Amino acid sequence: MSKKKNKELFHFNEAIANLNVGIGERLSDMLTTGAFFYVFSWVHSNFALFKIPSSAFTWVALFLLTDLVWYWYHRFGHEVNIFWSAHVV
Repeated sequence: MSKKKNKELFHFNEAIANLNVGIGERLSDMLTTGAFFYVFSWVHSNFALFKIPSSAFTWVALFLLTDLVWYWYHRFGHEVNIFWSAHVV
């Protein structure tokens, strides 16, 4: 479509730069997620106030709760200036 209208919708160099940023972010996410898993596991094993039972209901409830928390976190990222400054690339 862009060739028919003689418009350049993206630049190859920018696309490669964006891919590199995305790959870098995924790699850093993997490292920090692994580190957080061990830290949270240690905190839970040493300081947990109660144990959450493993059942189908618990998994569904925690999935929905996690989704709700993520939704509000992302929404605040768009509405609160300090969060938005970190969200805009």
